[in-house]
This record gives sequence, structure tokens and C-alpha cells, in this order.
Amino acid sequence: MSHGFSHEYREMLAEALQESSGSDTGSEGSGRPLKRRRGRRCHSNEHDSGNDKRAKIETANDCVVEIQHGSSASPQPPQPEPAGTEVISVDSEEDDYSEFDEDFEDVDLSGTAPDLNRESLSEEITVSVSRPTKPTRKQNVVSADERMFRKTLHMLYLFVMVAHGVVRNTWCSSPEVLRVLRGQVPGKLLAEVDEFHEQQQRADVTSAAKSRRLLDLLRHLMQYWYRSWTLEPRHRGLYKKTWEEIAKLWEQPAMQGENVTKARFIRRMEQRRGSRDLAAQGFVALLRALDINCRLVFSLQPPDFTNLAVLAPSTPSSGPSKETSPAPKSSPRRRKTASQHERLLSALRVNRPVYTNFRPEAQDDVQYPVFWCEVWDSASKRFTSIDPIVQRYIENVGTRSKFEWPNNTTYVLAYDRLGGVRDVTRRYSVHFNAKTRKKRITRDPHGQDWYDKLLRGANSRRRLASNKIDQYEQVEFEQRSLKEGMPNSIQDFVNHPVYVLEEQLKANEVLKPKISCGTIRKKTKAGKEGELVPVYRRSNVVTVRSAKAWFLRGRVLKIGEQPLKVREQRKQRPDDDDDDVRLYGEHQTERYVPPPVVDGRIPRNSYGNIDLYQPWMLPEGTVHIPEKQAEKAAKLLEIEYAPAAVGFDFGSGSKGRGASVSVRIAGVVVLAEHKEAVETVCEYLREEEEEAARKRREAAALRVWAVVLAKLRISRRLDREHGLVEDSDDDSGDDVPSVSRHELLSEDDQDTAGGFVPEESSFQQVDSGGFLPQDTVAPPVSQDSSTSNSGAESDGDAAAYSDSEGYEFEYSD
Repeated sequence: MSHGFSHEYREMLAEALQESSGSDTGSEGSGRPLKRRRGRRCHSNEHDSGNDKRAKIETANDCVVEIQHGSSASPQPPQPEPAGTEVISVDSEEDDYSEFDEDFEDVDLSGTAPDLNRESLSEEITVSVSRPTKPTRKQNVVSADERMFRKTLHMLYLFVMVAHGVVRNTWCSSPEVLRVLRGQVPGKLLAEVDEFHEQQQRADVTSAAKSRRLLDLLRHLMQYWYRSWTLEPRHRGLYKKTWEEIAKLWEQPAMQGENVTKARFIRRMEQRRGSRDLAAQGFVALLRALDINCRLVFSLQPPDFTNLAVLAPSTPSSGPSKETSPAPKSSPRRRKTASQHERLLSALRVNRPVYTNFRPEAQDDVQYPVFWCEVWDSASKRFTSIDPIVQRYIENVGTRSKFEWPNNTTYVLAYDRLGGVRDVTRRYSVHFNAKTRKKRITRDPHGQDWYDKLLRGANSRRRLASNKIDQYEQVEFEQRSLKEGMPNSIQDFVNHPVYVLEEQLKANEVLKPKISCGTIRKKTKAGKEGELVPVYRRSNVVTVRSAKAWFLRGRVLKIGEQPLKVREQRKQRPDDDDDDVRLYGEHQTERYVPPPVVDGRIPRNSYGNIDLYQPWMLPEGTVHIPEKQAEKAAKLLEIEYAPAAVGFDFGSGSKGRGASVSVRIAGVVVLAEHKEAVETVCEYLREEEEEAARKRREAAALRVWAVVLAKLRISRRLDREHGLVEDSDDDSGDDVPSVSRHELLSEDDQDTAGGFVPEESSFQQVDSGGFLPQDTVAPPVSQDSSTSNSGAESDGDAAAYSDSEGYEFEYSD
């Protein structure tokens, strides 16, 4: 064992290599065949190098193990190992190689190999294990940036559409439009309108009769407006776009629609032509011209920002796709084309000329309205909804509205004649709390505040305060919310404002009291009925916090209170002795009462600060000065003070877990009699800081101007000594700079010529370029100090510079 290998191992290895080298295929020859495992195939690698022997072994976990024997006589350069391999070095002197007798039979040495040189064997064996990589998982949800983009686009769309509704509502109330529409109303309809207004003022008529008369009048006006308006199929109107359509708009912009200005709007009302949206807006203007209290209802069609599905790659297709088709299926209630006889009869009834507008029977358009009208019924104290063009329907909305269809009534706004804007989505959405609310920006408090500000800004000044109609409407919305009932699926209970399930409570929420108001049955995957789950009211949910969390909110626990919930601590901190966190409700706490000031000493905590997380935590007889110079002022005055700890700042980590925590100091707390003195010193220190900052800005500006001035002086000197360099204006078109003029240097300025002294004749020779020939000896350069500083004296005495090392601008602050 001169080389650390056993004698048996050497003989077996030499015999196997000689047999494999004697035959090409490894199967012929007199040698015994190699043994192989059943059901496995061994692979071999052929190598050109005679001193490099490799063998691969398949392990039990289907990993390929490669054994390489390197030669010490002719070492090979190290090869980089592929990713996912392990290199194992085995020392032959420390291991017993007699254990490898049985495993060696799995080695396939069928390939050609050179003769074995025993003395060239190395004592190191390299084993490479290739591990299969796991396939990447396909993501079906968009990235965080795409989510933010969709939410931002959703909010921008709401902002623009609310403003669009305000403009159209203003046009519907303009005197020009009202005058045009009232002048075109037939006399019979005008008489009916006058009778209606007269009946509404009578006290001997019942409310039901008044409501019935209003419905009849609205039906006649709707029929008149429908027959007199001509729909233009080229103008589609607003509809809800999918994210696939929006993505295509970046590559191929959509065709520009009709640019409706106020003048064109008035002209459309005179001609009675346009899209379905203009027809609904014109009907609202008609009712206002007849002095009927109505509102323009606009169902906004924003893209769904809660849709987080990844967009499918765009592929050319022969026909339209179902996903990108914005138009839903046609309603089974289709308009019937009016015949010539019906048009003649309608013209005779209303004493108007015959209208020849034809509507195609099959319209490729959305069969649901985006704009419609609401009329206030003063007798029944409720609104009546009218769609005069698309569905030609009049409805007193009950439990379910005809105007609701999937993904259409997420935002519904009503604009009145006085410029008021109200959200009436709850009237037209049946499952507002369970489904519609989750698709609105108002599902979180921040979005609700933004939406409220948007509507408040869209209202006119005289409609900021609610009137009696708004109060009646609010009562109606509350009743509809109670009639909505519990959701019919487990998922709809998530973040429901009225009902909640115990399994969906947060970690800091408990039920108090735990009284069920109903049950819901779970559904299994097999379609069988599951267990009953109790349902609780959201008003019974109590938020619980730890004692430290309540102290940060200015509250402390009452004596003898027991925790409502105990949970394990997520991460043990060094200052925590208990692994459990005890949580308490707000009713188990009381306001924190700070300790009083004793002998002029402000109470402090163990860290030398005073806890001031809430205003009532300030001790009596003290004041809080939140200035950043307050602590320095108190030190200068040598008075009693305490730094005010108003909160904590967390470093890296999720919600502070595993992060460094530092206290936030905001000013100091001093005695009340020292308040004026500290504020005066703070004002003085603040003025000093502002003055120091101003001086720093001036010094920085002077440094910049010094550099600029030095560059200007260098540029002027170069222009004066070597001439101005301008672009060539020759007709040849070559962009070669040429010297426009050269100033002759005087004897006093020869020291600044860079060491080259041109002769007078050299300026007339273009080829010389101002340089002396080789056989010409330059005269000595004058060293007159008065001439060397002539350029500096002409430019001013503000800077001193040296010609030997360049200019150096000196200034003083």
C-alpha cells in the first residue's frame, strides 16, 4: 500500500480496465461481463485524455454519481462544477476501501479506456451528484406594481366620470336646452302636464291617485321621446371595458368618438339624433323643461381593480373573443320595430308630423342603460326610475331592480337640478354589503375618505347640506340594508359590515357577547350538506389588545380584570418573561392618570423620559413644547425638563417583528412657569440655525461662481491669444473648424504665447499654422512681470492666479 490503496482493489481495477480496452463494444472478449443492477442502465463517458478516468453510478434516489480519478503525473486544469452538484473528497489513507467491493460492480466500464498506470493513481476521488431542479410554478396573479396600476387607473376613471356627469347635468339644466325642448313638445302633452301640476296642489286627491297620475304622464312622455329620437348606431356610448381591452389601447388606440361640446349638445337636442346616452340626457332635460323634479342617474363603468388575473398573451384570432366582448347577451325583451301604420297613428295623436326614423331589429349594442332618469314622487316620498330608450321601462324599485345586471351597478350616482351629487348604488344593488361593496374603492377606510371627498367636491355650494329628500332617501337605504339579509355563501361573510363568522375573526378580535343570530350550512366538494355554522352580528365583535398596546393609547387595565383572549407570542423578545400574550377589551381599561409633580421634579420613566402618547398623559402643572430646539434651550436655561416620548419607530421587518425599535422623542416637558422662557430661547436658536444655513448656501454659491468665473477668464484669455474658433462656412460642406482671425502678439505678451513665437510672415502662410520652421531659432521669452499679469489686471483684482500651474481663484468668506 505504497499509494494508500489496497492490493485487491488495484488488481480488480486493472483487470476491468484492460478488458474494456481490448474490445470496442465492451460485450466481446474473453473477459467476464460486468454485473449490472436489474432495472437500471449505467451510462459511460468517453474521454480523449489517457490519464482521466471517469465513471458514473446511479444511486437509489435516481441521482447520477460521477467518480473521477485524476492523474498526478499529468494534472488537468480544474473544470467548473455545474449547479446542483456536490464534490466529495475521500482520503484513501483514512478509509477502508474493502467496503467498496460489492458497490464497484455497478460501474460501467464498457467504453474504451487506456491501460492503467498504477503509479499514476491519485489518492483523491471526486463524486458529483446531480440533483433535479423543481419546475417553476406558474403565477396566476398579477404583480404588486400591476395591482397598484389597476387601482390607480380605477380611481382616475372615477374622478373623470364624476366630472363628466357634472358637465352633462349642467347642460341638461341650461336655459338654451330647456327652451328648445319645451318649444317642441306637442300641445296635448303640455295640457296633460298642466293638469298634473294642478292636481298635485289639490288636497282632496289621495296620494295613490297622485302617484298614478304621475306614472301615466311619465309613460306618455317616454313614448313621445322614444318615437321622436333617432339612434345613431355608430355612436355606441359608454360601457365597461375589460383589462384585455385596456391593454390593447396602449398598442392600438381606439377610434376617437364624437366630441360633444355644448353647442353640439344643443344641436343634437334640436335634431333629436345621437347615442343612447344623449337620448337619456335629453329626456332629463325634457322633464326639467316641463318643471318636473328629476335627477340624471349615471352608472359609472370603471374597470374592476379587484380582478387580479394575469392577462392572456394576445394571439391573432379570426373571430371576436368572449372574454374581450364588452356587450353582454341580448335581453329577451327586444324592441319591436314600429310599422308605418303605428307611426302615422302616433303622429295624429300628438298633432306632430310623421317621423321616419327606423331602428334596426338586431342592434349590436349593450342592452342595458348607462344613463337613466329618476323622478321624485312627492305623494309617496320615493323616486321612480325611467329608462326611455334602451328598455323603455318605468319602475318603483323594490327588492330587486330591473336596472341591475352583473358588473354594472358598482357605482351609481344621481345628479339633481341644483348641482347635488349622491351615491344611490344601494337602491339598484341587491347584494350591496355582500358583493358590490367588495368591488368598490370604499371597501377600506382610506378609499371611503377619498370617495367622500370626491363627491363633496362635485356638489355645488348650495347642495352641500342635505335637504328633506336626502333624508327620506337615507331612511330608504337603511331599510334596504336590513332587508338584504345574510349572505348565502361562506366567502361573502368576509369583511361583511353586518354579519360575521367566528372562524373569520382576526387575531385581536373576540365575540362579546357570543350570541348567534342565525346559521349557515357549509357545502362540501361532493355537493353534500355540511355542518351548520353559527352567524354573529358584527356589532358583537370586540377588539382586544395587550396591556402595553392599551398604554400606548393612554389607557391602563382595571384592577382584577381577566383577559378575554390568550395567544402565543409570535417572537420572544429579551425583555419578555412570558410566552403568552394576554389580550383585554376596551371596557376592561380606564384612562391613564399621570403622577403629579412633586417638589418641582417632573416624573420620568425608567429610561429618563416621560410617556406622552396621548394629550391627557401630561402631568398637571407642566406643558409640552414640541420644538426640536427645546431640549437645547432647557439645558441652556438649566431648568427641570424631561424628553417627551410620543411613540416608537420600527426598523426593517414586517410590522416591527424582528426589527429594531427606537423611541420617538418630540420636544420636552417643562414646568408651566418656564414655558415663555423656553419658547424665547427656542426662537433665538431657530434664527441662529436659519442664519447658519443661509451662510452655508451663500458659501456654496460663491464656490460655484468661482469655478464659473475662472472658466470665463480662461476662455477669454484663449480667445484673446489664439483667436476665436468658428465653424467653416465653405460651400464644400466639410465640417472643419477654421481660425477666423489672429491677433498679433506684442512683445509684452510673448510670455503668454505658450513658448511659440511666430514671425510676421508666418501669419500670411496658411500652411505654417503659426509655428516656426525647424531651422528657425525662437528668440528668448521676456520675463517682464508687468506683462505677464496684464491679463489679470484687465480682468480685475478679485482673483489671483499663476500662469505656471493654471488659474487659482482665491476668495474669502
